Order: sequence, then structure tokens, then C-alpha cells
Amino acid sequence: EFVSPEPIDGLSTVVDLAIGEQHLCAITEPTPGAARLSCMGSATSGRLGLGPGLTGFFDTPRPVTLNGTPTQVVTGGPQDPFTCVLLTSGLIDSIVTEVDGEEPSARDVARHYDQNVDFFTRPGRLRARTIYFSARNDDGDTRGTALARATAARGRLLTGEDADAVEADLGDRQVSPVPNALLPASKIRDYVGPSVLEALQGLEAGRWSEPVESGAGVHLAIALEREVRVVPALAEIESLVRQDLQRRRGDEALRAYLDDLRARTPILIDEAVYADPESVPVTDPEATASTD
Repeated sequence: EFVSPEPIDGLSTVVDLAIGEQHLCAITEPTPGAARLSCMGSATSGRLGLGPGLTGFFDTPRPVTLNGTPTQVVTGGPQDPFTCVLLTSGLIDSIVTEVDGEEPSARDVARHYDQNVDFFTRPGRLRARTIYFSARNDDGDTRGTALARATAARGRLLTGEDADAVEADLGDRQVSPVPNALLPASKIRDYVGPSVLEALQGLEAGRWSEPVESGAGVHLAIALEREVRVVPALAEIESLVRQDLQRRRGDEALRAYLDDLRARTPILIDEAVYADPESVPVTDPEATASTD
């Protein structure tokens, strides 16, 4: 039994991983554009994709032969005995690779950075704390209603009383408290919802909010630390900008190829499929037989 991660021999530069029942599969990319799939664990019922002649248990990763390039590996969870792999075909690879082979110029990279500077900007982050007061038992809680407890707690906090002690006396357990770390606003919203996030964004650092009511109860929130949005200089992220430009060019080339296929391929729609069943004439089998 291991309480910390252990390296797996044969798996490096992992870009995607899925763990199922007694097996795992990983996509590795030792060099750019050379993704491959490896699986290990129980090969019962062909779950590793190694072929009918290989069964048993493999405690080291085995390469899996695929008709295409693996891009994503998924499983239904730790109880799922099988794994699925999303592939890109050789045709798609050739279209994208042809574009990838054209190295963008420094001017192209600079233009791409200027046109997409918001994409490369790191959003501001916030370290926050909340205290939760459940309203589910307002009628039976001897400490008072959620709003009353939140109001009393805020009064104690503003006098400088320890937040842990106040939470223990008047608050309720949070299933998923906000981690004590700098997080982007979108992630904090996942924990506390939009109303509490809005209150946090308008707070001075170090000051507790007014009680914020939501469907499940009331929150008090405090912004402990703020980090402003960071716009990195092009020189700092030039390689990242270059990679993103090449990726988008590949996407555009593939989209143009598919659009061209649609334009050159005649498509016939059988309108009868969408017709009202009552409007479609029904042939009488007896009438057909008598005609013959």
C-alpha cells in the first residue's frame, strides 16, 4: 500500500490516463506528434486490447497497436472493465501535420499574440474563506436561524474573534470548503456559487462580508489575498504562443478541408422520411394482387 505516488516504469510524458477495474491505459507522447497507447493490468476478456493471444496480468505497460493516433482515453470508472480510445485517422493527421510543418515567422507569432492577448493572460486569483450557516433546520436549531447566526457571527468576527472558534460555535460543516489557496474566480464559484463570489469580488482584503443568502443557507465570506491579472510579455511565452498558432492553423486547415468536401459532395435528402405518416399513400396488397 502506497501513500504517495510511485513512478511506473515504461510510462513517461503521459498526456492522458484512464483507470478501470484492475487495469489502466495511458497515452504517452515521447516526442511531439508521436502519441501512443500503453495498457497494463488484467488482460481478461481482451480489456487491454493486446489481442486474443495475450491474457493474464501484466504488471508493466504493454504497447497497444491502433489504426490511428490516440488522442483521448476514457473509462466508466474504477469498476468499469473496459476502456475506450478516441483516435484521429491518418488522413486527419496528414492534413494537420502538413500545416504544422510550416514554421510560423516571428512576425506571425507576434501578430497572433497581439490578437489573442486575453487568451494568454492569466486571470486574477483570490484566496478566500467562507463560513456556512445551514437553513435546513431553522425551526429546530437552538442556536437560531441561519441568518440570525450569520449576523451574530459577523459581529464577533468584526471584534477580532478567532474565525475557527466562531465557526465552531455558530456555523455548520461545509461539504466542499474553499481550498486555502489562490484560485481563479471561476473555480471559487464552483465551491460557493455566484452570489458569494460576487460579494467576495467587491470586498476589501481582510474584511468579512455581510451575510449572503442562498438557496441552502447563508454564507459569510472574506477575501484573504488577491493577485491581479498577469499579462505576460511575449518573450516569456513565445514558445507557447507559437504552439497555439500552429494548433489553430491545423484546426483551420482541417475545417477548410471538411468544408470543401461538403461543397464537392452531392447530398440528397429523402423528404419522405420527414413526411406526415398520414400523408403517405398506403398500397392495398389485395388491389395489387388483382391487378397482376
